[in-house]
Order: sequence, then C-alpha cells, then structure tokens
Amino acid sequence: MAGDVALVEEVLKRLDRSSPDKLLRSIAAEIARVHETVAQCERRIADLESGASAPEPPPQTWVVDAEQDFDARGFYHLERNGDGLPMRWTGPDADFQFDFPIGRESPRPFTLHFLKFYAPTEPPSLRGEVDGGEIAVAVERLPVGGFVARGVLPARRDPLSPEGRAATVLRFTCPKTGSPRDQGYDDDRVLGLLFRRLDVGAAAVAETAAASA
Repeated sequence: MAGDVALVEEVLKRLDRSSPDKLLRSIAAEIARVHETVAQCERRIADLESGASAPEPPPQTWVVDAEQDFDARGFYHLERNGDGLPMRWTGPDADFQFDFPIGRESPRPFTLHFLKFYAPTEPPSLRGEVDGGEIAVAVERLPVGGFVARGVLPARRDPLSPEGRAATVLRFTCPKTGSPRDQGYDDDRVLGLLFRRLDVGAAAVAETAAASA
C-alpha cells in the first residue's frame, strides 16, 4: 500500500495543473507512458515464451549538462562562470546538435536550458530538427534569468535489436551569431548561445511539472 501511495504521489508531481488544457495533455502523456510500458512487457514476454532472450530496451530518458562529455557537434570547450557554473558556447556555425539513444515508441518531450544568446533577437527563437525533419520549438525567457527551449521528439518505431537502432539526432539553429572580436575583445570565436543542460523524456516532463507547480 505504501508503494502505491508513493507511486500516486510521483505521478501527481508530473501532472501540469497550470491550466485545464495542460492538465489533460499531461494526463494523456501518463496514459501513453503506461501503454508503452505494457507494450514493452508484452514484447518481452513473447520473446521469453519463444525461447529468445529479451533485448535490452532503449533508455527512456537522456540528460546531459555542459560539464559532461557528450556526443554532439557545434560546441566550444567547457567554461565556468564566477560562481563555478559549467557552461559551453555553441559555435562557430549557427547549427549545433546532439546525438543520443532513446526509446521513441511514443513522443518524447525535451527541454534545452541555456543562459543567453550572444546575438539576441526579439522575440527569442530557435529552429529545431529531429532526424532531419523540422519541429516546433518554443523559447521561453525565465524570470530568474536564462532561457528554456521546449519541444517534442516525434514517435519512431525502432528495431528491437540494439544493433539495429539508430541514434536520435536533435539539431538546433541560432537565428544569429556574433563574435567578441566585433566588440573589441581579444576573442575570435563566433558564438551562438550559452548551453547549460538538455533533458529528454520523463526528465523533461518532471522538470516542466516542477516549474509550473
């Protein structure tokens, strides 16, 4: 019984109750997650009954911050601000991307956290692509400083075998870039935005629910 109560509390934390529409959407996301889990269990049972070893399922979340080593393109080296906060500038091209494994049986939300654009535009915006197809990305300025960019990875049916699964490629394009050299600094880099963290999957759902609580 205690475990059931804890599970209910965990699900409630993930629900976005900031509006009726968002509440319905977050409930639908929970239902989709349950259906996905049941489908995975059914596939594993079928494999076991047929005598085949069940393949390792793909990860359902992916989180990376600026301090980690990660498979990506379009980033400069790790830096820290005066408070020791890890961060990385994107550049020199306007594009930067992440390559990562994640289960895509159902749509996966993501949240990109960054501190600022080097060459800001109004309103702030980012172009997004998943596996070469353009997706909608909503950029929000945070009251405490910094930005988040939110979107959804579309569902994709991957092979059950780990060897046959393709990595997800999530690419962003900054509307403008700039160089500190143009402002008189001794720095020839061309900069886009100051990256902090990327949450994909349930991690992004939990982060969004916590922010709206």
